[in-house]
Amino acid sequence: MVLATDDIVVKPEHIRSLQKDLDGKDYDVLSGMINVDEHDWGYVDGNVNICRSLALKNKKLRAYEWTTYEELPKENIFTVKFAGFGLTAIHRRIVERYEFAGDGIFKGKGMQFGASLDFVFCWWCHENQIDIYCDKRIFMQHLRTSGSSQCGYTSPKMYFIPKGKKKERIIMGRMK
Repeated sequence: MVLATDDIVVKPEHIRSLQKDLDGKDYDVLSGMINVDEHDWGYVDGNVNICRSLALKNKKLRAYEWTTYEELPKENIFTVKFAGFGLTAIHRRIVERYEFAGDGIFKGKGMQFGASLDFVFCWWCHENQIDIYCDKRIFMQHLRTSGSSQCGYTSPKMYFIPKGKKKERIIMGRMK
C-alpha cells in the first residue's frame, strides 16, 4: 500500500523511483519526503517532514524536531523515526498487522478520534521494532502553510532576503 497526503505534488518520476527502490529491497516501510511548510520548499535550510526522534504522544507537549535538507545524511536511503505520509509504501505484512488510528488512542478515546495518523503509525512502528526508511531522492512539494492546505489557492508571495544573505535553492533534489 502506498499513502500520500492529499496536498503534495507527486510526479511520475517519484512513483518510478519508489517502485525501483521496492523492487531492489524488501522494505517494511519506505517513504519519500516533502517540505514541512510551503516556505521551506526549495531551500537547503528548509525543514523536511522527517525526524530522527519521535515527538511525545501528548499532543499538548508534542514538538517535532524536523530535519533540514542540508542535515540529510549522505546515503540516499536511511532510517528515520518519523516520516509524514509523503508517498509512503507500507508492505502488506505490516498493513495486515496494523489498525490505522488517530492520536486519540494515546488518551484512550478510541481509534476514530484525533488526527495525526502518520504520527500514530510511526509510534506503532517504533514500539514494534519496525524500521522506517526514507529515500531523499524522492522529494516532493508540499502545498501547506502553517497547518493549512494551500491546494486550489493562489496568492501573491513576497520574500524578504536581506542584502548579502543569498539563500540556496534546491532544484529537483540538488542544491543550486
